[in-house]
Amino acid sequence: MLEKDELKKLLKEKKIKSLDDFNTFMRDISKEVLETFFDGEMSDFLGYDKYDHKAKETDNSRNGHSQKEVKSKFGAIGLEVLQDPR
Repeated sequence: MLEKDELKKLLKEKKIKSLDDFNTFMRDISKEVLETFFDGEMSDFLGYDKYDHKAKETDNSRNGHSQKEVKSKFGAIGLEVLQDPR
């Protein structure tokens, strides 16, 4: 959890001055968190990390991204989701 001073600094750095600004910030953060989770799940499934072709011991591979949109309490979030491995 952030301390109050850290939170104030973050709000100032990100120029968050209104609830709309805050919602936009949270939507952006949510996008990054979800995409990171999805990338991690794919790495676990495939057995190797992105760009780590030396550790690749499967015929499955990352097969690009597709656009998805999810609804959140901060508004719609456009995601770059990995396609099913082949």
